[in-house]
Amino acid sequence: MLEYKELKHILHSIEYSIHNLENSLDKYSKCLPESEKLEIIAQIQNYNDIQIKIETLVDEMKAKAT
Repeated sequence: MLEYKELKHILHSIEYSIHNLENSLDKYSKCLPESEKLEIIAQIQNYNDIQIKIETLVDEMKAKAT
């Protein structure tokens, strides 16, 4: 299993990716075709789902450590 620090690093990377995707969507929303907008939204949702799973793992690791 991944160590706590590795999970935190992955979580940070995912948060950064979500932020970049959201900014891109906001910035280019008017010129993107609807299909690409939907693809970006789906990708953001996938990252959000992964983020929640990693946060759960981090919380479980914290609980086991105490």
